[in-house]
Amino acid sequence: MQQGSLAQRLRMARAYRGWSQTELATRAKIHSVQISKLERGIIKETSTGTLRALCQALGVSPGYLLGLSEDMEVREVDPSPRRRRGQPAEDEEEQTHGQRQRRALATA
Repeated sequence: MQQGSLAQRLRMARAYRGWSQTELATRAKIHSVQISKLERGIIKETSTGTLRALCQALGVSPGYLLGLSEDMEVREVDPSPRRRRGQPAEDEEEQTHGQRQRRALATA
């Protein structure tokens, strides 16, 4: 892996967030195998759509991942991974649990 390569910069940005490849894949809606191959340098180029998804998920600039800038230009990102259709969000589950607790207390 070359210094400053897409592979190295992607790995560094992911490590900055403290995420696994699976976590990044979920957030970027990209297959984890593709992320693994990008980070190992097996895939050296990627589509603009994939690059955009990675930058948005990681909250970094495209210029950083492409090696055009040394500054990640880090932005805040959603603290929870994007959920799949039909899967309740964590706060929805907690709210449902809280509602159940209140009902149980009210009937006791």
